[in-house]
Order: sequence, then structure tokens, then C-alpha cells
Amino acid sequence: LAWAAAAAGQRVRFRVATDGSTSVPDQKGRMTPAGAIVSQMPATLPRKPIVPGATWSSTMKVPLASSVDPKGTSTLTAYFSFDSLSKSGELAFLSIRGRLIRADAGPLEPTAGSTVETSGTVTGYVLIDRRRGWITDARTTFSLMSLVRPADPRKPVIRVRMTISQWMRAS
Repeated sequence: LAWAAAAAGQRVRFRVATDGSTSVPDQKGRMTPAGAIVSQMPATLPRKPIVPGATWSSTMKVPLASSVDPKGTSTLTAYFSFDSLSKSGELAFLSIRGRLIRADAGPLEPTAGSTVETSGTVTGYVLIDRRRGWITDARTTFSLMSLVRPADPRKPVIRVRMTISQWMRAS
């Protein structure tokens, strides 16, 4: 995929607010593909204090395309759970699960007539250092399934399965 090749090996500096939302500082007018995705990340944490056992959700739009300029979007709804605290109380363990659904099954190209349907799941965890007030470790896995339906009904439907693993760690 073109966007994956463009993002490979890139480093992105971003700021994480206390609620887990992200922003990418001005990089001299340039926005990298990875930076564009990071800047759309929604708040991970609720704005009010929570205790173990609390749950909440967050929804965001995600670009779906094989290029940096997406032709379609999907909706990711993530459900979070505050699972536990470490014995010392310094570390908070959160789990994530969610669903990704394409907003529409529109044509891939205006003239091609083929359509695509995409859905998937996300699972993972977030480890928060409460003393420092930041996310120290986060791992997520996206499992996606796409069905490409050619405009010509005589051609077979193409099924594409993709797994994306992401690991962010503060150093």
C-alpha cells in the first residue's frame, strides 16, 4: 500500500494531553502520513476521575484507502475498561476492544464501479504511569476484512484480510 510505504521508517513527534488525545506540533508546514493519523486519535481517557471497573467509549473517523489521500472513511468505536492498578498503585491497566465499520460501500474509483465493504475489530491495552501522568505502553491489534465487489458480476468477489499491530512506548 502506498500509505504504508510512505510511513515506513518515519518518526513522528506528538503531544499527548491528559485525556489521551493527541496533536502533532507544527513541523514546518509538513504533515507526514503517520502524523496525519496520529493527529486524529481521539481522547483515550475520560475527563473525570475514574476507579478500577469503570468503562467508557470513544469514536473516531479513520481513513480507508491505499493512498495518503483517502477516498473513504470508516468509524472506529473503541470501548475501554479500567481493569486494575498495580500493587503500588503507580500503574493503571486499561483494556481496549472495539469495532471498525466502513461508513459507506461506495465505489473505489469513480469510473470503475467496483465497491468495497470493510469491517474489523481492535483489541489491546494501555499502561498508564499515574505518578508521571502519561501513557507508558500501549499495544493494539486491528483485524480487518474487506470485500471488493467488481462492477462486472461475472468476476469473483475479492476478500482481503489484514492485521495491523501497533506498539507505542514512552522512553
